[in-house]
Amino acid sequence: MFRTLTRPVASVLLALAAVPFHSVAFAHSVLTGNSPSANAVLTQAPPEIRLSFNERIEPRFSSITVTGSDGKKVTLGRPAGDPQKPSDLVVALPQLAPGKYLVRWKATSADSHQVQGSFAFQIKP
Repeated sequence: MFRTLTRPVASVLLALAAVPFHSVAFAHSVLTGNSPSANAVLTQAPPEIRLSFNERIEPRFSSITVTGSDGKKVTLGRPAGDPQKPSDLVVALPQLAPGKYLVRWKATSADSHQVQGSFAFQIKP
């Protein structure tokens, strides 16, 4: 009787042990926050765009673009990682005029998976 119970129990334990590894192996970076926040209406131009992820990001394989409502791209430097928080991607902004802006980003995680997204914000006069 012990032998017949052991085989199903061992099978279940083996399957449960594999679940965490399976979910980690196929996980992708997830944006957990951004500044300015999506659809924010600001009274002052933000000094930077900051994207926060659930895991470390490779800045050299990532990009951030900002486009004004006139369709012109804002000139930006390369995004950089935050030395204090390697899961953040940051790019400094020049002084932005009042208007609506669209931020598009692509981020590559340390395991080389790429994710992308976009959000808008507005600066009121």
